[in-house]
Amino acid sequence: MNKKEYVVRAILGVIATAGLVAVVAVAPGVSHLLKYLPALNPKQKTNRNYYINNTVKKLISQGFIKFEKDKNGFAGLTLAPKGEAMVESFDFDNFEFEKPKRWDGKWRILIFDIREKVRRRRDEFRCYLLRLGFKKLQNSVWVFPYECEKEVALLRTNFGIEKDVLYITAEKIENEENLKKEFELK
Repeated sequence: MNKKEYVVRAILGVIATAGLVAVVAVAPGVSHLLKYLPALNPKQKTNRNYYINNTVKKLISQGFIKFEKDKNGFAGLTLAPKGEAMVESFDFDNFEFEKPKRWDGKWRILIFDIREKVRRRRDEFRCYLLRLGFKKLQNSVWVFPYECEKEVALLRTNFGIEKDVLYITAEKIENEENLKKEFELK
């Protein structure tokens, strides 16, 4: 996935998850994802905001998102029908991680604490992790042997659980020999 597609998915994902979003609220929702793009220096905040604002303007002019007022007169961004169709077309069902030829010896661990109020989202997130090849260590602790931080960030945004999921890279897990067998690692 190229840089432009990644940012578009992130912006549309934030708006789809939140519904009506204030323009200034889009940037923080997407900014945390932009750190995964090497072309955008995470320390140059103005560069990131400029890139987000430009992409939002393009999405408005192309008819993917629109300004709308809610019943209280609050104006913000929402998905246009064209944007809704694009979000639905994001093929998370066939989402795959790039597996390198050699394992780097590090484990990627996801820990999440998703509230009971959004149980359905939590259950769907677990299903995606299973489909993507993660192995369950405990109910809310999952492990994967390959680099996947960028993809996990997109999934978190898509499910609206950015603050509920913690991504950890570890060099060793107790009794990891069983995991190595499950993942067919040498």
